[in-house]
Amino acid sequence: RRYADDISTEAAAENSTYKMKGVVLEDDDVINAMESGANGEFIPVKAGKSAYYAYSKLISDDELKALRKYSEDIIADTAKKITDGKVEAEPLVKGKHTPCSYCDYKSVCGNYPNITSRSYDPDAEEKMREILVKE
Repeated sequence: RRYADDISTEAAAENSTYKMKGVVLEDDDVINAMESGANGEFIPVKAGKSAYYAYSKLISDDELKALRKYSEDIIADTAKKITDGKVEAEPLVKGKHTPCSYCDYKSVCGNYPNITSRSYDPDAEEKMREILVKE
């Protein structure tokens, strides 16, 4: 019995490394296609008896459309800046982790060691929700 518990614990730990971050479309067919039974093991959604748990990270179809439009606008703006020659080296730094430590281009970007950077915004998810409501 103990051996089975050890295997179960190891399997759960291994599976947790595969858990998706982000949001999932609030559509039963999509949710069940992503994880049968919606147990919250691989996706950030867990089904209760009659509804999904409140901490499930679900997004409506309209919110997904707004997010897509917002993303397309950001991509178009970024492409315009690149074609205009405005390409700043401002890596996103979260805690002690910096992409510069493993970047192959640190010797040519002029930003090593991290002269300028962007800080991780802990309110990013809430801001995303506000953007979705506006669109």
